[in-house]
Amino acid sequence: MKIAIYHNLPSGGAKRALYEYVVRLKKTHEIDLYNLSTSDENFFDLRPHVKKVYTYEFSTKRFPFVKRGYNIIFNLKQLEKKIAADIDSRNYDVVFVHHCQFIQSPFILRFLKTPSVYYCQEPRRVSYEYNFKIKHNKSVKALVGNYLLSREDEINARSATTVLANSYYSMESIYKSYGIESKVCYLGVNMENFKATKQGKHNNSRKVVSVGALDSAKGFEFVVKSISLIPTEIRPKLIIISDRWNLGYKSYILNLAQQLSVQVRTLRQVSDKKLVEIYNSSRITLCGAHLEPFGFTALESMACKTPVIAVKEAGFRETVTEGGILVDRDEQKFAEAIATLSENMDLLEQLGKLGEQYVKKNWTWKSSLNKLESYLQKTSK
Repeated sequence: MKIAIYHNLPSGGAKRALYEYVVRLKKTHEIDLYNLSTSDENFFDLRPHVKKVYTYEFSTKRFPFVKRGYNIIFNLKQLEKKIAADIDSRNYDVVFVHHCQFIQSPFILRFLKTPSVYYCQEPRRVSYEYNFKIKHNKSVKALVGNYLLSREDEINARSATTVLANSYYSMESIYKSYGIESKVCYLGVNMENFKATKQGKHNNSRKVVSVGALDSAKGFEFVVKSISLIPTEIRPKLIIISDRWNLGYKSYILNLAQQLSVQVRTLRQVSDKKLVEIYNSSRITLCGAHLEPFGFTALESMACKTPVIAVKEAGFRETVTEGGILVDRDEQKFAEAIATLSENMDLLEQLGKLGEQYVKKNWTWKSSLNKLESYLQKTSK
């Protein structure tokens, strides 16, 4: 097939997923990339893996703050209308569309005449989830701007030919938010990169790791508070690895950790090689994100034979079924699970082996790609 790919993604799991798809799709399909200048191509760069790249200039810096939301909508709509026309003129079989960091569901979906497959990692949470709405709608102007963006996002999402979701939780969220029937296309794990090394977890260093954007949605406050409830003589050190962070939230977490006598080290934009090294040298990976739609972290950790303790909600209930422990969002229970598992080397090893086997059997990119290709083929003209 001749496939056009469109995205305006920042760094993060969604961009990683798109990269994994592209490097596999290119083997049997002709792929061109369409993106905006605001997308992050330094993080899992797609450009070396496609035939042609069409990058369109876009900036929000010139917009006055008061009218920023309206101007983003107007300018994005006009630009993506042009991009859609460009794509339609080049005779693609299908367009594989991903999120826009400014609005979520991109305008291009509304204007394309070529059939589209939209991989919706999650609905626009600031529009549909209470905690996000409270955080972002602190003024009348913000409330109006969010309403405008939400309305456009919904119209765009409903314009896609086919919508894919990364989990059954996401499928349900998409239906509740947009009224769209989506199809689940699970993501995978790159087992060539994420694997156990000779570096063992049976060491004197009590170290745990948590991975995700350093933002309140990822639940680092919960993780730090939970660790603080573990007796000091066995309290583990926490490493937080983030692709991007909110500086105010980072300061809050570090101050909180200091107040609670929890040792925390933050790392930003580490390589996969370094990430694998940290997984392998950590006893446990902690996943405390709020309503995480999927969560690469848990699966990648288990692929490295590092057990996972995750909150029992959203996508984690689908991914952490073996090789890890699901716990209610209760700081005391989470602390007890960390303390019990980190001090039991036999159980750590047992769960590590189970997790590795589970990921190898159920979460391969080959399986994910086969499913994606079937949806692309069914949707294509």
